[in-house]
Amino acid sequence: MLIRSSVEGVIFYNPQTHNVEVQKLYLVQGSVDYSTGNVNVKSSVEIKGDVKPDFSITTPYNIQVNGVVEQATINCGGTLTVKVGIKGDGKQLIKVEGDVHSGYINNQVIKCNGSVYSSTEIRNSIIECKDEVILVKGGGVIIGGKTTASKKVNTPVIGNMYNIPTEIEVGVNLEFREKFLEKEAAMKMAHKIMDDIDKKIALLEEEPPDNIQGSVSALKAQKAEHAKDVERLRKELKEIEKDYYNVEDPTVCVGKRVYAGTTIKIKHAVMEVKEELSHVTFRLTGNEITYNAK
Repeated sequence: MLIRSSVEGVIFYNPQTHNVEVQKLYLVQGSVDYSTGNVNVKSSVEIKGDVKPDFSITTPYNIQVNGVVEQATINCGGTLTVKVGIKGDGKQLIKVEGDVHSGYINNQVIKCNGSVYSSTEIRNSIIECKDEVILVKGGGVIIGGKTTASKKVNTPVIGNMYNIPTEIEVGVNLEFREKFLEKEAAMKMAHKIMDDIDKKIALLEEEPPDNIQGSVSALKAQKAEHAKDVERLRKELKEIEKDYYNVEDPTVCVGKRVYAGTTIKIKHAVMEVKEELSHVTFRLTGNEITYNAK
């Protein structure tokens, strides 16, 4: 098949709609800074330099930055490519509808609907992506923070010899996360109310019987009503879990080493790594996380 365009521009493929478009290119010869202001355009964007702190780029298409994205906000409807790396302060959000390609990612919050590819490291960052997180180079490492991918995390190294707390999570559909967490929080609150009622009943029952009969009966009736709420929330949470954990064979693949201090989460199961392991793949077997040597 041969496709010819009647205009000059950048080829953009949308994997969700399966459309091929030719977009105009917004080119910044230097950096996004006080000389340019924030960039908000409806075309692909190429930045020859850096994106400086506190500036932003917004576009429904692709973004390529040849330098560093530093403490900046990005809202990208296509693929984000940062040749050198991304360096945040844990406050700004980078939101990408496609994939993220970066030399390194440091102290950054990223939410992406595709996959995240980092050449060398993901350090002290919060990553949420709907596909995979992959460290590309043989010395690549994930240290600190929390990295979440629906399907797979593939990295040579997780953590370091100083047991830096590092959390890796797979096997969750992020589109259902907010609803799941809200229902889970409501469930915990309902159980706390039940526990508080039990404590009040226990205290009252230490008093003389003639003084407490009406109060204890009222508390027990209140507890019975809350028990109905707990059962209702339990059923609702069970239904949401079906969608939230509906991921086939999620895995965490470690090509070289995973250090103690790492927490692996796969769907509902949690494993704390207590000792250094080499060349392992973590997956869910029944209700438990298991690992085997590659």
